[in-house]
This record gives sequence, C-alpha cells and structure tokens, in this order.
Amino acid sequence: GVAQVVEGGDFSRPEGGSKEIHIPDLTTLGRVNIGHPRENTLVVRRVFTLLLVITVFVSFDGGAVPATLELIQEEHNISESELGLLGSLPYWGLTIISPVLGGILQRSSQKEVLTLCLVANIVCCVVFSYSSSPTDRGAAKIMLFGSRLAIGLTQGAFIINTPVWIDEMAPMASKTMYMGLVQAAVPIGVVVGYLTAGYVTAAGLHWTWAITLQAMILAPLTLMYLLLPYRYTDNLFTSPRLAGERAALFGV
Repeated sequence: GVAQVVEGGDFSRPEGGSKEIHIPDLTTLGRVNIGHPRENTLVVRRVFTLLLVITVFVSFDGGAVPATLELIQEEHNISESELGLLGSLPYWGLTIISPVLGGILQRSSQKEVLTLCLVANIVCCVVFSYSSSPTDRGAAKIMLFGSRLAIGLTQGAFIINTPVWIDEMAPMASKTMYMGLVQAAVPIGVVVGYLTAGYVTAAGLHWTWAITLQAMILAPLTLMYLLLPYRYTDNLFTSPRLAGERAALFGV
C-alpha cells in the first residue's frame, strides 16, 4: 500500500501490508529535501576538502617526530625508555580525552570545540618546537614531554568529530568514499611529516623547524574553519547554535 504519515515515527505494518513512516524518519536518513544544510552539496564538498587538509596536518607530527627521534635523543640526552615514552604520549592523550570529548561534542557547538582544540594544538606544537631553547635540562624535558602529551589531547576532538560530520553531512551516495578519504588523510599526514622532517634536517636546519612549519600551516587552516557558517560545521540535531534552524525545520 501507499506509505502513510503517523505520529511518533514508529514503523509498523498494519493490516493490508502498508508501512507507516513518519516524515522525520525519512529526513534523518536524507531521503527527502527539507532545507537541511547537507543539501548544498557544493558547500559540503568544499568544507570536506578543508577538513581533509586539516586532518593531514593535524597528523603531521606523527611522522615528523619519529623521523627526528635520534636528534631529539642526542639533544635532550634522554634514555631509550624515555624515547619510547615520548613516542607514546600523544596516544595516551587521545585515550584519556576521547571519552570526555565525546560528551562535550554532543552538548556543544562542534565548531567552537574543534576551533579551540586546533588553536591549543598549534600552541602545543610551538611549545614542542621551543623545547630545545631552555638551558635548564629539567625545564626542557618538561616542555618536551608535556607538549607531546598535550598534542594528543588536542587532536582528540578533530579525530572524533570528523566521522560524525561525514555521517550527518555527506551525500548519501558518497558517505563511504568520504570516510575512506578522511581515514587515508591520517597516514598521508604521517608520511608528509616524515618527508618534511627529512628534508628539513638534510638542508641543515634544526629539527624543530618541521614542527614549526606544521604550526604555521595549521594557523590559516584553523582561521578558515572558524569562518565557516555553523550550519555547515555543526550537527543540526545537537548543536545549541542551530536550535533556531532545528525549530524551523522540525518544530522542536
């Protein structure tokens, strides 16, 4: 039979075999055009391209630091076990912060949380780069290890939210491709970090220039993300910044 609209949005098959569907169930799946931001596919593609580039450079230090570990060990006079700790700290940071950020992102404007974390990530990269400056070895180690942990903490929001954004905003026929591209962006960032650090040190520059370059690239990318309209960065169904648009579309 013909699909009917019923209150409550429950799926059922009454006598006669018809399937009753409430319209919001269809709109959530992206089946009909209702004015959802994702319907502007040109803007969505541009925002996704920016997210891909940011993902690459957020992951950049994952290659740049391992590529320069011998130089870091020699400069800071750290042991093999300390070197292993230094390499693991970003992942400890991600593990610690991910459950916390999951709840925060669900209750807050995703753009505001991500922008704050990206700015903090840039600051942490700069601090990591300047860890070679203090003459006090104790202070230098605190900067080195502390900033490395903080880099992992500040990467969490972007890593968590990007797949959620894709699920909500990507065209139905492109969701899998979008997800595959953003997953590929992480190892691409690591590879770019390895290559850049190699070229930097081969050119006779200090190893910290690779991380400084990462911060310099992330700064304008973060500004570009900040300038995006909330309707193309935030989740229409959870962001407090989109409450008015949510009410206009769904009456809730």
